[in-house]
Amino acid sequence: MSVSGQAKIVFVVLVGLFLCSGLLATEPHVAAVLVAEWDETGETIRLSIIPDRLMTGVTLRLEIPEMLALEPGAGPFQDRFRERVAREGFRTLEAGLGAIPARSILQLTFRPSGHETRGGVVAFIVEGQTAGGIQVRDAIGVAVGHPGERPVRRHGALEFPAVPLPGEPQ
Repeated sequence: MSVSGQAKIVFVVLVGLFLCSGLLATEPHVAAVLVAEWDETGETIRLSIIPDRLMTGVTLRLEIPEMLALEPGAGPFQDRFRERVAREGFRTLEAGLGAIPARSILQLTFRPSGHETRGGVVAFIVEGQTAGGIQVRDAIGVAVGHPGERPVRRHGALEFPAVPLPGEPQ
C-alpha cells in the first residue's frame, strides 16, 4: 500500500498542528519543603517548614493513628493546636500558623508516646496560599514506633519481613 505525497504532507501538517496547538501541561509545584527528623535522643520529632515563597493563611494539620499519642512540644505555636473531627481510626490536630516568609525556616517539635510497643504513620499536612493566591497543600508522612511486626536484627541490619518464613528464628 502506497501513500501519496499529498497524504504525507497532510499528515505532517496535522502532527505539527497538534504539537503546536498550545496544549498546556502543568508540573507539580512544591511551594514548601517539609523536613521531619528525630532529635538525637529519639524522643522528639522536629518538623521544619521551609516555604519557597511567602505563604499566608498557613495551617498545619496532623493526622495521628488513634493507637498513638503525639503532642506539640514547647514553642510559640504549642497553644494553637486544637483537636478536630477526625476520620475513622485517626486523631486530628490542627493549628493556624499565619504567614510564613519566603525561604525562612519554621521549626516545630512533637513528642510521641505509646510508640514503644506499637506504631503507625503520622501525616503532617501544610495548607495555605501564596501571595499570588495559588492554593498550596504539601504533606509528609513519618513512621512513628513500630507499625506491624518488630524488626529482626540479622547481619547488622534490621529487617521488616512482610510475613514470617517457615523455619526462621522468631
